[in-house]
Amino acid sequence: LVVATSTLLTPGLWPVLRRRLGRSFIQFIQGDTAGDTFSSIRSRLTVVSADAAAWRKPGRPPSGIRAQTPRRVGRRVGLRLRVPGTQTTSYRKTEFVLHSRVAELVASQLSNVFYDGDGPDGPSWLVTPQNLRDMVLTNILQDSEGGEGSSYSKYPIYGSAIAFEPGIWEDVQGLSEGVTYPAASEACLADEDYCADSNATTYEITDLITNDQGTIYCPFGFRGPPDQAVYRGCSPDEPRFCPTMDLSRAYDYSDVASEFAEWYTAPRCLFLRDGVETGYWTSPYFDEGAGNINMVTYSQPIISQNGTFLGVATIDVEVDALCYADQCDVAIDYNYLTNIRPLGLLFSSLAMIVSLLCLGWTQYYRKDKVVVASQPFFLRIICVGCLILSSSIIPLSYDDSIASIQGCSRACMAFPWLLSVGFSTIFAALFSKVWRLNKVMAQAQSASRVKVKIKDVLMPFFVLMGLNLILMTLWTSIAPRVWVRTVPDENYESYGYCQSGKGAKVFLGFIAVVNIAALVLANVQAFRARKISMDFSESFWIGMIMVCILQALVLGIPILIIVDNNIVAAELGTLGLGLKFVVTPTHSSPKSKIKPAIDIFERRVKLSVFYAGEEGEAPSTKLRVASKWTPPAATMPPQVINRLAAFHHSLLSLYKRRKGTPNISKSQRRRLRQLKHDQDIITVNCDKNLGLARRERSQYVQDMFDFHLRDASTYERLPRAQANAEAVRIREEIGDWIDTYAGALGKEVVTYLTQRLAKNVDTPFSFVYQLYKIHKVPLKTRMIVSGSGSLLHDLGFWIQEQLQAVATSMPAFFKSSYCLKETLTPLDIPPNAVMFTADCTSMYTNIKTEVALDLIGNYLRENSNLLEDCDVDALIDALHLVMNNMIFQFGDLFYRQITGTAMGVPPAVDWANIYFGLHEMEFLNNSTFKPHLHLYKRFVDDVLGIWIPHNDPEIDEQLWASFVNIVNDFHGMEWTFSRRSTRVDFMDLTIELHNGSVVTRVYEKPLALYQYIPPHSAHPPGCRAGLVIGQVLRYYQLSTHESDAQDQMREFYKRLRARGHTREELLPLFRKGLHRARTFLELPPEERLTDSKERSRKHDSVFLILPYHPDDPMSYQIQQLWQSLVAQPYDKQPFSEIQSLQTNEPIGVNRLIIGYTRHQNIGNTLSLRRFDRLPGPSVSSYNLHDGSIPL
Repeated sequence: LVVATSTLLTPGLWPVLRRRLGRSFIQFIQGDTAGDTFSSIRSRLTVVSADAAAWRKPGRPPSGIRAQTPRRVGRRVGLRLRVPGTQTTSYRKTEFVLHSRVAELVASQLSNVFYDGDGPDGPSWLVTPQNLRDMVLTNILQDSEGGEGSSYSKYPIYGSAIAFEPGIWEDVQGLSEGVTYPAASEACLADEDYCADSNATTYEITDLITNDQGTIYCPFGFRGPPDQAVYRGCSPDEPRFCPTMDLSRAYDYSDVASEFAEWYTAPRCLFLRDGVETGYWTSPYFDEGAGNINMVTYSQPIISQNGTFLGVATIDVEVDALCYADQCDVAIDYNYLTNIRPLGLLFSSLAMIVSLLCLGWTQYYRKDKVVVASQPFFLRIICVGCLILSSSIIPLSYDDSIASIQGCSRACMAFPWLLSVGFSTIFAALFSKVWRLNKVMAQAQSASRVKVKIKDVLMPFFVLMGLNLILMTLWTSIAPRVWVRTVPDENYESYGYCQSGKGAKVFLGFIAVVNIAALVLANVQAFRARKISMDFSESFWIGMIMVCILQALVLGIPILIIVDNNIVAAELGTLGLGLKFVVTPTHSSPKSKIKPAIDIFERRVKLSVFYAGEEGEAPSTKLRVASKWTPPAATMPPQVINRLAAFHHSLLSLYKRRKGTPNISKSQRRRLRQLKHDQDIITVNCDKNLGLARRERSQYVQDMFDFHLRDASTYERLPRAQANAEAVRIREEIGDWIDTYAGALGKEVVTYLTQRLAKNVDTPFSFVYQLYKIHKVPLKTRMIVSGSGSLLHDLGFWIQEQLQAVATSMPAFFKSSYCLKETLTPLDIPPNAVMFTADCTSMYTNIKTEVALDLIGNYLRENSNLLEDCDVDALIDALHLVMNNMIFQFGDLFYRQITGTAMGVPPAVDWANIYFGLHEMEFLNNSTFKPHLHLYKRFVDDVLGIWIPHNDPEIDEQLWASFVNIVNDFHGMEWTFSRRSTRVDFMDLTIELHNGSVVTRVYEKPLALYQYIPPHSAHPPGCRAGLVIGQVLRYYQLSTHESDAQDQMREFYKRLRARGHTREELLPLFRKGLHRARTFLELPPEERLTDSKERSRKHDSVFLILPYHPDDPMSYQIQQLWQSLVAQPYDKQPFSEIQSLQTNEPIGVNRLIIGYTRHQNIGNTLSLRRFDRLPGPSVSSYNLHDGSIPL
């Protein structure tokens, strides 16, 4: 029993562990073409060795050529380049992968334009030589950033070629005669001397080079050495200065003996021999004579529709352009099995030893009565089967840290062989053993003497073993498992795993059916043998073992499938961390990220020194271009310069880039990547802060149209051409508006708006996304317009600044829940008073734009005194410009909002407050309702009121109905009123009328998730302290009775403990929060209502803002440096007492405040904002839009 369970169940668990440790869902899918999918590039540079003589033999690719991963790359970035005359350097392979995408696209396009059918004209190309030249020029002019120190930092793709298989062009019909093709560059038109020096000529396309295999042709474009003036103009605007040539005129790229031809001959051989269609990276080399740079080449085979090798598309990448300052020597986590391998081999060895001991014991006692009765022949076979099955763990321990790629691939295939053979050996023997026993007992019941020999029951054994061997042989021959390794991802992690070929699932399915059928039949025989006498009762135990194994398979396989593929089952541990959880970056902060922070800090200190003793005025607007001026060194006291330099050097020395301590498991990290890159199911935000949800991509698009975009009365679709024209018009109108009101706006605002307008080129319009109202039945969504970065965003922000004073003057306005509570507390409430709430249905979209512009415009002109230093005409014109041009983008579709206001644009809140506030001015001053409205307050689309009922109930109902009607009688706006009562839940308050006064406490929604930041989240320590202290202060601020605040504090404490926080961590923070809350409540009421920032503003402090990582130096270490080197060095004048050379006043700065910026949290990483950035089908491809309007 021990041997069977240990050897059968343990190997069954290893595939699961292996899959968890060695699988990755990384897809490099980018581009604009809907539905484009390309296999991810292997994370290796290929190393080629070949026998040139063997290669020349037709149809016989040399056996020596192979693609292998360099073993032992020092656990670095997997790419160690040794170029003659240089030092060995490490580079990021992920950057190479991004550029290989270009070659893949070219190969895909050329595969589709080659026709190799049986037509009358034979093979043909639907592409011209000029098209090919345009292709290679487009490739080398990709506008992307290169690394520091790169000669071609703006264009890291140095060259591109399209090389055709010998004979392809002479066999293809339909080529245009007489098409000229530049041999070097059109630059010769501008520089005759250059043309003479480089022997640049033009030639006919039919004048091609021919070798012994046929015509060869390879259009090649590249960017020449930057030290030659003629090449410096090579740009997208001047492609004629980019040299192009037919590379076949330089050398025969199809010659395997050529030392320059690896980029062509190697991928060609790999395809012809092994059917490898993936791309190929060459070894690094020095491109002498052309660019004179270190480079590598990526070659993507071009395969026709019927599988013919047509050639390769290549891109040449400058090595230095791919090495980034803080990423050139980064440790890669290859997730080798080094730590778990000994444990697996230990289990395997124990099971094998026990199997051998049992085999020896059986042989030694083979003549014993009990052993003879147990049929020793089958016992030996069972022991051998257990030995084979246990050995299947050994190939699972292989990876490319201890074996070559070929060795790992053999191990990948050895595992199913050993597993299948061992399993079938054991259960065929068990079946035959119990079957023989049943046959003997069946014959015995007839009272006849019978002898059942072993050979009589071996047929099932040979049948089962034969079927397994046949299926495994076919699997190995047709679709073998091979070892692959993923590209290091953005977290510098790579995974190796066994990948099955096409059709492997078919063989695996047949093998599973055969063996499960054998297991079921064995259980049937065991069931029939259950009543045999005690002398032969081993059949009972055999039956129990087989039933347990069958049960494990029947229940375990579905569970593994569910856990592996079902989001709900597999992602709970990941998404349950919460939206705000920050995953620890794989490496601590490098010096390259700390130095800019220190430079900004030094500038702040120098400004404090330069303006010491002067009171700075608060800026009048946030719309200003930040000054970068730094006081000259000559204006600084020498001791200030020396102390800051010492602090700078010492602080940088504390930061050393090292591998960080992870705060989530590797499986959780992989799940996050899968969620991020999943094309079929996307992650969306829920309304009311209810966390994340997962929605099918197609259903998300369907929801957007069903709930919003199909409303033709609100939204109008625009063709792309019209949208582009609208963008040009809006840009011109904004420029005209700035010119018209430049004097009234002021220099700062004009400069800011002008610069922002000039920078906006690529994203003129806003983008929309949905929040899912999962608390609503049926399900609905809220459409949000994200206008950040759009043409009208900054102008809208200026409008918002001007309208704030007007919005806050509205009679029903209140700033916050605490302000509302302070308004309610002193009220004297009549005993018969009741409260009500009201909610507006789709307030923003129901605002009539033209009506609102007229009403608000007239009000602004009549009350211009509410606007501080603002030109009324400028504000009204800006409102017309923004509100009449609500254009947004959803995927690849453009829409104009005909009426209403888009939720999310900067002036929307104040615009809505003023719009309905004008209506409130009328009915709040109505003499009919004024005696009954004891209080009326509104926060955007939520209303709270206290109503004094009339003594006559009938009259009161009439008055109430009349009030509701007049509130709703405003240009189609619809308000839903609650039932009047003495207790209501409003915003985050529960408000109750009790004995003539108002009692409040914090209201928490039933659906609240309470996903507070876990203690292991990579948040700065101050965030945890701020969470506790701020929440305690909030409970005391919003609660009338301290007992209510204390009750909610206890619940808050329990929830934090449930999230993993310790008692020792929380109690000091709660005590500090209590002290802060009681101190706040002791302040005078008028001081409590002032901004906390104003109360705490001091001029003796300077801020140092750093990126946060848990493994970075602690803040107290930085404070020690500040005190010992700057603020109070030993035996030196305190920093605060040093006099400014500019003002002759003491500096006054003696305190350093360290702030931190956090990395992206889960919500930032997963939540959807711009649908156009998602890989996969475009929105228009779902055909849900109005097809009558062109795209």
